[in-house]
Amino acid sequence: MVTENSRIAKRAQIPGKTVLVLIIVVMLIGIAIPAAKADNATTTTTQTTVQTTATTTAPTSTQTTVETTVASSTQTAAVPWFNAAPLSGAAPLSVQFTDASTVTPTAWEWFFGDGTTGYVQNPSHTYSDPGTYSVSMRAVMNGMTYTATRTDLITVSAAQTTTTTTITTTTTTSASSSTVEAAFYGLPRAGTAPFTVSFTDTSTGSPTSWEWDFGDGGSSTLENPTHTYEEPGTYTVTLTVSAVDGSDELKFPNYIMVVT
Repeated sequence: MVTENSRIAKRAQIPGKTVLVLIIVVMLIGIAIPAAKADNATTTTTQTTVQTTATTTAPTSTQTTVETTVASSTQTAAVPWFNAAPLSGAAPLSVQFTDASTVTPTAWEWFFGDGTTGYVQNPSHTYSDPGTYSVSMRAVMNGMTYTATRTDLITVSAAQTTTTTTITTTTTTSASSSTVEAAFYGLPRAGTAPFTVSFTDTSTGSPTSWEWDFGDGGSSTLENPTHTYEEPGTYTVTLTVSAVDGSDELKFPNYIMVVT
């Protein structure tokens, strides 16, 4: 009897051990599953952070580069310049200056070379004395100051009336009894090449023929010719007139001034 009861008790204990093992297994599974989920969450967060950082940095860098390039290009494009007309003539000579800058300035200061200044965009200035003048324009563009200078830009010769009365002349007469006397004038007297001058004979004694020497190799036999000077320089003009009783010659040294 004792032996049989012992066997029955041992058989009853076997299911209890099995239940305990199952409980331990379930608890281990419960611990492993949250740990795996935690590992997956960490990996996902790291990937999202890297992607967000890259997206934010790239547009900011590109935008800065474009703005810097545009500003530099605008600054370089500012070039001051100006034109003037006429560039030469007899005093008093009125010259019109025109701003030709690549960017419209917001302020101007002109230095006309004769000690006077101007402060408008396109000034007109009168030169009263003969001479050669360099002109400068100081302009404010894009918030910076620039200066354009044109050296020996304006050439002003002596006034027409003054030059005519003081010029040195050489007169020769082929016969002392001749009544013809050479005389002439040319207009304009100074300008830029190619430069055209109209000559007018004012000789007395009723000349019947004319011989003009324009000083540049050109000549004419007309009474009142027109001549074009192609090259810069200073030219002496000679007129020889003839009549039935003789001839006369008149020479004006350095009479015509042609500049570039």
